[in-house]
Amino acid sequence: MGKCANRGLYVFPSEKMILKNTLIMIEGYAISQDIVTGLEDKYPAYLVCKKQKIKLKVKEVFVGQFRLTQAVLVPETELTPGKKYRLEIENLPREEFIGRWNKDLRQFEPVVYEVADASDTSKPEFISAPSEVKKSLVHYGCGPAVFVHFECKAKDSSLFWVKTLVKSVSTGKETVYCLKVLDGELKIGHGMCSGAFDFKEGEQYEIAFTLMDVSGNETPWPGGRIRFTRPEG
Repeated sequence: MGKCANRGLYVFPSEKMILKNTLIMIEGYAISQDIVTGLEDKYPAYLVCKKQKIKLKVKEVFVGQFRLTQAVLVPETELTPGKKYRLEIENLPREEFIGRWNKDLRQFEPVVYEVADASDTSKPEFISAPSEVKKSLVHYGCGPAVFVHFECKAKDSSLFWVKTLVKSVSTGKETVYCLKVLDGELKIGHGMCSGAFDFKEGEQYEIAFTLMDVSGNETPWPGGRIRFTRPEG
């Protein structure tokens, strides 16, 4: 039987080397969503290098529909090439931890970034038109995993996400969340314990895509929105 955890903080990019104008994304799961929504004041975040302490300002917050919230953060001042910065969040409750999994040592370690002497100012590009390719529905112990899969082929000189907007046709409610493309595919929906989007049976939805790279450069898909429905069952 499946069992869901009740908290978790995740940091992107996961790579150790970043650009001078790289943005930081922090995602909170379940109880930890409160940390993410409080990053501007209650839980201020910083990049720290020795005595230098650079505040991370909240640029955007995206609230998912099923136990996920993410914040996009931008340093107040430009990072210095060659220096290493450690990510810190002040006032974290004892139960919370911000770190990176080291697969070689099989343990969590502090999030430390080394800054390259380069910036990214070019916008990501779509290679082809996004399109729905399949639906999937799997029942687990704590609930179903429900996804609509879209082909989304794109390219950029650095890491990018897809700022994904989903609108309910019947209610008009719109939800925006940033997702990663895996092998040219974007999974829209939620897993057993959490996810960006939650769909109701029998309803129609519209989706729009905007590429956003790790430096904040954006490219919206110029075509129209795509209509879809959730998997049946």
